[in-house]
Amino acid sequence: MPRLNKAVARVQGKTGPDPERQKAIEEDAALAESEIKNDFPVLHSLATVGLWSWLEHLVKGIAIEWVKHNPSLLSGQPFNRLRVKLSDYVPLTKAEQSAYIIELLEQETSSSLKRGVNRFEALLDPFGLSGAVPSKTSDSIFELQQIRNAIAHQNGRCDRKLKASCPWLKLKIGSPISISHRQLSNYSAACMDYGLLLLYRIGDHHGVNLRDDSAAGT
Repeated sequence: MPRLNKAVARVQGKTGPDPERQKAIEEDAALAESEIKNDFPVLHSLATVGLWSWLEHLVKGIAIEWVKHNPSLLSGQPFNRLRVKLSDYVPLTKAEQSAYIIELLEQETSSSLKRGVNRFEALLDPFGLSGAVPSKTSDSIFELQQIRNAIAHQNGRCDRKLKASCPWLKLKIGSPISISHRQLSNYSAACMDYGLLLLYRIGDHHGVNLRDDSAAGT
């Protein structure tokens, strides 16, 4: 792109490209070259943060829909302990009311403070949708969460919390976090596996087996 921009300027009869635009293009080119050379560290970091956000959105979305379609749940534990401010709650739409309840439930269960899949299982438990998670999946999601937190809150560098939580990564405190293609693939696979597991649990709740073996021959 830097060479192309200069060529375009010559074709247009200019003495040279616009200096500010040329500088921006050269910076972009340098970043692209660095990404390719170093296995896409910036792209992988953004994808890691995005994966965790997607997983949070998925689980909270399931919980919101569950409340919306099963309002009788609100009369039991732990919902009857929630402090609802009627002036905030009543004007909301049904979907917004469900989201409001889930926000209160997160506070009641302290789910946002829990680590790995426990962050989601604590939120799903009141709906009867929690359960066992394969260790490979839970381990990868735990690592994903810790890496994501360091990227989001420590400017992409290892802190004491990450080093203590994930010693197997052999990171040094203060060192930049570089996520390999293999790591990102593991995180992606774990998120997909957990999403499928939640789908299976929902099916089991309704007496429908959604696992692959149930679809054999159909």
